[in-house]
This record gives sequence, structure tokens and C-alpha cells, in this order.
Amino acid sequence: MGKTYGLENVPVIVSRAIRKTELGITEVRSDVPGQGMTEIPREDAFMIGIQLRDFLRHEYCEDRRFPPMHDLHVGDTCVYDLRRGVGANLDKPFHSVHMYLPCAALDAITEDLHSPPIRELLYTPGKGVEPTRLAISA
Repeated sequence: MGKTYGLENVPVIVSRAIRKTELGITEVRSDVPGQGMTEIPREDAFMIGIQLRDFLRHEYCEDRRFPPMHDLHVGDTCVYDLRRGVGANLDKPFHSVHMYLPCAALDAITEDLHSPPIRELLYTPGKGVEPTRLAISA
């Protein structure tokens, strides 16, 4: 994640507690504007980001399309579907924590719970929401 955001020495916690699936948490921060457009490689995973600093006019890209810009405020949570090829314009200082959640981990959890697999997380691309408003779809 650090390389994606043009950062070095980014703190990362990686866990392999769910059937050899890696879960990760990364804090990304830059006080220097102008990182430019980032692209996160496509993966069968989701990323959940929690804003620790306001990021106004969030320019976000998903599947090479730019949805309307939204303001992200401290505490907002964003969902990023890494299967869709995502990116963002880091044209101003930023600070957030991102949780990497592979679909294989979701599959293992739902299998253990004898629940249907989770195929989508419901979200508006590039828009932050209160964590209590996140929803999943089977």
C-alpha cells in the first residue's frame, strides 16, 4: 500500500488467522500535497478506508470511470472494490487507515457460519459513510 500512495516506511499489520488468508491494516499519511493519481492493482479483495483527516473533493476512479466527487471527513468510512481497478487523485494532504479484506477471507468466515457467500459490499463509489451504515449483500 505504501508504494501505491508514494510513501515509504508505512506501518502494516498482517494476520493469517483465517485459513491462510492474509488480512492487513495499513496507516497511510502524507502532509505533502501533489502525490497525483494512484492506481491500486486489481485483486479479489475489498479495502475499507477510515478517514483520519478531512479530504475535500475526493476524486475517485473505478473501472476507469470517475463518479461525482465527494467530500470525505474525519471518521468517514469508504469501501473500495479492488476487483474493479480503483484509483484516487492524492492532490492534497491525506491520512487514513485501510483494512485489506480478501474475498477468500469473507468466504471462509461465511462458510464457518454456514451462511451464503458475500459477493458485494453495498457502497457509493468514492463516497464516505458512517460505519454503522455499511451493508453487505449475499
